[in-house]
Amino acid sequence: MIRFTAPSPAQKTLQSLVPMMRGECEPTNHLDLEAINALNSSLQRYEGTVLLVMHAPDVIDEVATRIWHFVGGRIEDFTGGYVEYLAYTQEKALIASR
Repeated sequence: MIRFTAPSPAQKTLQSLVPMMRGECEPTNHLDLEAINALNSSLQRYEGTVLLVMHAPDVIDEVATRIWHFVGGRIEDFTGGYVEYLAYTQEKALIASR
């Protein structure tokens, strides 16, 4: 017999957000600050992999550990947070302009 445990609070939060995010290009469009914070906390605690398409830099910086930037028909793969990625791209642009 298989026994299922009750979902954790983080899983419940994520489950409650799924219907809101289906079909949305930007998951935070219809969330208030409290819900955005709950989403951030849940994603930070989650130990699996999440592919998050997001345009909110503050949310990206709080939860991302790896960034895939689609540019010029290629994927730029960067390991680190969003602020680190911005510094990397600025340095790369500076080097290219020399």
